[in-house]
Amino acid sequence: MDEKKKEQEKIRELLNFPDRKKNLVKYNNDLNDSKQYYGVSSLTKYELDIFFFLVAQLQGQDGAVVDIKIKDLKRYLHMPRTMSYRTFQKVVVQTFAHLENIKTGFLKNDEDNREYLQLRPIFDYTNIYTDSLDVEVKVNKEYRYLFNGLIRSADPSMQIRYTRFDLQQMIKIKRQNSKNMYRLLMQNMYRGEREFTEEEIYEQLGLFTVRKGKRVKKYENGKLYNRVLKPALIDLSPFFRNLRLKKQYGPNHTVEKYHFFWAKESARNSRLIYNPEDADIRAVVNIKTNVHLTLKEKNEAIDRYFGQKIGTSHLEKQSGNKEYLKSFFEDTPFNQSGLDIETKKLTDLELKNMISTYGYLESLDLLKDHDKTFLKLLKTEKLKREGKLEEEKPVKGTFLQSFLNVPKPLESMTDTELNHYQDLLLAKIADPDHDISASERLDLSNIRKMLLGLNDLKNNMPKSDK
Repeated sequence: MDEKKKEQEKIRELLNFPDRKKNLVKYNNDLNDSKQYYGVSSLTKYELDIFFFLVAQLQGQDGAVVDIKIKDLKRYLHMPRTMSYRTFQKVVVQTFAHLENIKTGFLKNDEDNREYLQLRPIFDYTNIYTDSLDVEVKVNKEYRYLFNGLIRSADPSMQIRYTRFDLQQMIKIKRQNSKNMYRLLMQNMYRGEREFTEEEIYEQLGLFTVRKGKRVKKYENGKLYNRVLKPALIDLSPFFRNLRLKKQYGPNHTVEKYHFFWAKESARNSRLIYNPEDADIRAVVNIKTNVHLTLKEKNEAIDRYFGQKIGTSHLEKQSGNKEYLKSFFEDTPFNQSGLDIETKKLTDLELKNMISTYGYLESLDLLKDHDKTFLKLLKTEKLKREGKLEEEKPVKGTFLQSFLNVPKPLESMTDTELNHYQDLLLAKIADPDHDISASERLDLSNIRKMLLGLNDLKNNMPKSDK
């Protein structure tokens, strides 16, 4: 097993634990909207990943003590391999040092009933173990409401507004401003739009600097769109379908508001995706189907998503490389040609995720005929594993009945006939009372390839025994 595969297995191990809590970031909307927490936006891109990893662990934990294993965390957050563990530990420590500056005032009363304002940071303490490089942190009880009691309620008076997103998506985003915009838009994920004034964007993204002792905006004279918002549209296009931005102008043609729109989806379709391949497929779908991006911007979006050098996708397309855009959707929306379900030995979870992805693409009307055939194969395999697949008895006079009497070479069959024969073979495999011959297995493999669009197969395929 090469190094890349070993690394992927390690990541899968980290993701494979009860309810996969490490991936789910969920917190009270105050963390986005209250001014006392705007300092979170000033964290660097690495510090943001570390902070929201902590938020994921704090959700639902009233005790609010978190132990961080530095070695596991570095791998989980996909930090550069060239970064040593000690360097990474310094980044973690620096993160908490910056969070110390985020303080909120809480009104309290002393023994004499005198009211006073107490300023407290989010974390009560941070312990750093010098031998293992591990870190232990505890959240102040005044802040625990941010991470606890976040449930949906039919009673509006009991409803707590919260933001929920997939940490692995945030980790994929490499630019600091885009990371912060991602979490702000995810707050309105199911609404499909969010509006900001220019001042709100500056405040909530922390786009200020200090010059001559004064707090001034980083981007003046209309540079906000080109330096921050346009790059964010590219970086976030894998996660928001058809993401676009509309400017609302005021007097003197000045921009008053920025209105983000994206395709509103149900919670079921936009749920967290824990299978990396499944997540990658949906990301490429969202990029390639975004009608508001140019081809150059789509190529850049895919390069950034996969961590490639900018321009890689463009060069691969120019050279006709079959790996262009990771080979997911070059000729078909979901290029799975030649995939043998039985040979690949998909786990039940992988099979479920793949069917879910195909269903998602089908709901967008992106599947071609041979993609729909592959979806049918997946569903058949699922029914087979569940013991629900029943053999369909051919009706007299149908193609299946005639095929049983007079076998026909695959090369001369129509697509309809191939589908019928495939159904017959699949039903035969599922029936424990019937054995399938080697030649029939070869037929089934060849049928799959033919239906999945390998048009030259008929000329090169081994001759059927029939």
